[in-house]
Amino acid sequence: MLYGQGGSCPANIDFENGTLTNWECKTGRVDDVAGVNTITWQGTGVNVLNHKLIARATAGTDPYGGFSEASPNGSAYSVKLGNSFFQNVSAESMSYTFRIPDTAQFFSLLFYYAVVFQDPQHLVQEQPRFRTSLFNVTDNQLIDCSNFDFTASASLPGFQTSTVDPTVIYKDWTPVTLNLSGLAGKTVRLEFITSDCTFKGHFGYAYIDVNSSCSGAVTGTIACPDAAAASLVAPHGFQSYTWYSDNTFSSVISAAQTLVLNPVPPTGSSFPVVVGPYPGFGCPDTILAVMSTAPIPIANAGADARVCAGGQAQLGTTAVSGYGYSWQPSAFLINPSVATPITIPNLSGINSFYLTVTDSLTGCKNYDTVQVTPVIIDTSMQLIGDTVFCSNKPVTTNLHVLTTRGSIQWYENGAAIGAANGNFFNPQPSVNNSTYWAVIQDGLCVNSTRPVSIQLLPVPVVDFSADPAEQCINGSVNFTNKSRLPDDTISSYLWRLSDGRVFTTKNLGLNFNRPGPVDIWLKATSKDGCMDSSTKKIQIVETCGVYVPTAFTPGDDGRNDLFGPIFYGLFKLRRFSVYDRNGFVVFSTKTIGERWDGRHKGIKVASSVFVWILEYESVDGRTIMEKGLVTLIR
Repeated sequence: MLYGQGGSCPANIDFENGTLTNWECKTGRVDDVAGVNTITWQGTGVNVLNHKLIARATAGTDPYGGFSEASPNGSAYSVKLGNSFFQNVSAESMSYTFRIPDTAQFFSLLFYYAVVFQDPQHLVQEQPRFRTSLFNVTDNQLIDCSNFDFTASASLPGFQTSTVDPTVIYKDWTPVTLNLSGLAGKTVRLEFITSDCTFKGHFGYAYIDVNSSCSGAVTGTIACPDAAAASLVAPHGFQSYTWYSDNTFSSVISAAQTLVLNPVPPTGSSFPVVVGPYPGFGCPDTILAVMSTAPIPIANAGADARVCAGGQAQLGTTAVSGYGYSWQPSAFLINPSVATPITIPNLSGINSFYLTVTDSLTGCKNYDTVQVTPVIIDTSMQLIGDTVFCSNKPVTTNLHVLTTRGSIQWYENGAAIGAANGNFFNPQPSVNNSTYWAVIQDGLCVNSTRPVSIQLLPVPVVDFSADPAEQCINGSVNFTNKSRLPDDTISSYLWRLSDGRVFTTKNLGLNFNRPGPVDIWLKATSKDGCMDSSTKKIQIVETCGVYVPTAFTPGDDGRNDLFGPIFYGLFKLRRFSVYDRNGFVVFSTKTIGERWDGRHKGIKVASSVFVWILEYESVDGRTIMEKGLVTLIR
């Protein structure tokens, strides 16, 4: 009889839902009734002390046998039936009833069990025990080779004595095949029972797991497309294995649990294996291994990436359930065993990352590569010219960003400069000290050049006065220097006269022996070398005297708007006054150079003739008084 391939088991018969759904669980007690081991069921439903679901992820080892609580078939869940509590006469069972599909030409069950008994060496009917049965409910009969009744005894075949407690014997995980071919359409019940001894002092419990496939138990039948060989592995724990080359059973090709096929046979090739159980542990069965080709898993390392200097890049794409991921070189990745790892910061140079994707169901692999290129923004900048200028001189400095990639934006004191986006930039400081740099952007990456400060130094404000501004020959003129700097750091002065004389003192007192105009030029230089100059003109007349105009036209045209005496030479004004026809004073001054603008108390005076009186002191110290008339014309 062939163990069919491709069928599915009844729902959750393998506990893989992580629950005992569809299993009927009972709890009761065991007694010796007239020499017969008898169980009385007292309750139904899962009792976590007697029906314990064990997850592979948290499974431990049996405290007496030292074997794993997880089934060797690789499933996620198994069940512990019963417990090791003392002073108990408990019994527990779990059963699953299902109907074999009408179309199931081949249908088999493969389950694993492990048993732990305490052996009190009582009478047989009083000892702990473990029972299994497969019952044909439809025909009301037991199914051959599927029923076991293990009673604690040191003579039990396949059992070992615990090294922890010599009163305990155990049997490690053992497979049992139940061939149900030919029972299509029948309802069957699979049942497991454990019970303690009848004297309340000794325990018995078992571990159980049912395979997830009810029509195939050979692993390795799914070959990867690039595989050079295939290894077919029959279920372990049987006494004998006989492999045949095809379904005719005409040629035996191996007697080992594993059959190696090289090269991989074509898809659809069949290799039957007859498994023989140890005596008393099931019936011989034939399992059919049918070769198939697995699909290649999807490997997508993602698009090539550019990462900013010091930054990180995420590789790969969304994970596929059931796939395993491995990236190399792992040293450059923070999490190299996930679908979407992240690179470490500060990658140097172009890096290639290699992805291996493994389908955990088939073991088949696929590969992909992605390249990560760090974006190193060239922030080098060339300074052409000086960084310090006098504020009255043009700034001729040029800043040159050398990069040929990305966009450029120049900044002054933290603010972007409009339209300043080229590699070359001529800063024009808006304040005395300004700092400039360029921000370079290449894609999403941004970096800045070094800052460059341009300093504008203060320049002297040059000014001087000449007293008097008009002088006669050989008369003395005093030049008073009024130049200034905010920090008062003028270090030198230079005077030049149009008559050829040069001086470097701060102030001057000079005599002139030729009549005519004289140009006076003064330059002031700061300690930093910044300089400025100013030029004024004085008039030297041949004969000293006083001139008073006879008329003036005050107005807004800037011509002949003021009236007063004009002194040529060094004189001292005592008083100059202007009177109207009624003798009232409309203007008066004692200061040379101060003149009347044709107003009295801020009000324009109408056209008329006025009397003026001038009193002054001559060069030789004599007091002179003069008077006359002036006509105001509007």
